[in-house]
Amino acid sequence: MCKKNTTVSVIIPTFNSAEYVGNAIDSVLSQTYSAYEIIVVNDGSTDNTQEILKNYVKKILYFEIENGGPSKARNIGIIHSKGAFIAFLDADDEWYPQKLEKQVELIREKPKCGLVYCDRVVFDETTKRNTKMTYRESGKIYEGNMFWDMLKAGDGCFATSCVLLRRDALNLLGLFDEELYTAEDTNLLLRVAYHYEIEFVPETLAKIRIHSRNISHQNVRRWGTIQNLDKIAKLYPETVYKHEKLWTDLYAKKYFEYSMDLLLAGELLYSLKCMALSASRAFSLGKCWQYVICFLKKLYKNLFMRLSR
Repeated sequence: MCKKNTTVSVIIPTFNSAEYVGNAIDSVLSQTYSAYEIIVVNDGSTDNTQEILKNYVKKILYFEIENGGPSKARNIGIIHSKGAFIAFLDADDEWYPQKLEKQVELIREKPKCGLVYCDRVVFDETTKRNTKMTYRESGKIYEGNMFWDMLKAGDGCFATSCVLLRRDALNLLGLFDEELYTAEDTNLLLRVAYHYEIEFVPETLAKIRIHSRNISHQNVRRWGTIQNLDKIAKLYPETVYKHEKLWTDLYAKKYFEYSMDLLLAGELLYSLKCMALSASRAFSLGKCWQYVICFLKKLYKNLFMRLSR
């Protein structure tokens, strides 16, 4: 009789994270769950990541590629993995010791579940303090059939480093979309949520680090969210037909948020275009007034700075 595969493949993509990647690996090595493999994919780092990883040569599978973004790096790790479950850990994040044990236990109890995630703390490297509420404190918990709730929430439903999923789900749905440089994690989570149930481990088992080199800069992330909406709508057109107003409102909201970010960044022309796209989908007098006021303030500030030179 064949022994059932219960191995977790831990995928750690890293790009110029030499300062943190050792801590990430150590947090996996400290897990109470012992059936795991660690796959580190160096996404073209130009710092001393290679030197740091030499200390772990006997404990990890290591791959080095030209810089191609987090989707490509994670996909390389998945392709070379052997576990029945896949967990992702960003190189600047860490896990608490029972993370894998708790998640594997839950997902094995729930045959309809394709993905489990855990709670987390968010640590600000600058202030050296935990910031943001935990998922439990915020009340934003996703359990069961959560596709529509996660779609309306947009990006950032839960951190990739909090996730453990079945390999079978990836076999069915495919890997990370390498055309997306941001929101690639949300794209995969939504695809899983469309086909499987989601479960939550109500314990803080991950530490998410915020620092100046994080990829999730606001403007880039906003645009990635809109690109992701386009891809999900194309992948599941029946959802658009059945809930056209929801999709219309969602696009309007995301274009409005992006227009405000661009406005604050001084990209006035692109900001106007995005605001027009938002209004064309779902006109909101309140949002238009909010935008006009912010636009005039920004325009006045720019003119004042030019005249004062």
